[in-house]
Amino acid sequence: MLSRDHIRLHVWERGAGRTRACGSAACAVAVAAIRTGRADRRVRVTLPGGDLTIFWREADGHVLMTGPVAHEFTGHLTPDMLADAA
Repeated sequence: MLSRDHIRLHVWERGAGRTRACGSAACAVAVAAIRTGRADRRVRVTLPGGDLTIFWREADGHVLMTGPVAHEFTGHLTPDMLADAA
């Protein structure tokens, strides 16, 4: 917690390691901070990949996330890779 409207977050994802950003984690940490009285309903979450604004709307309980988007990776799945997923 940097302030009531600003959180710094680093994310470690199983199988990927440290990531530049994670929207679901940003939303979760913002709601947790709000629910515990540490943050206001609109908070900026700073991740290594950039800032996200998270707003937990009181009227309907929706969590809204806004921020930049960037292409990070291009890959190809082969049929044999998909067979292991079943």
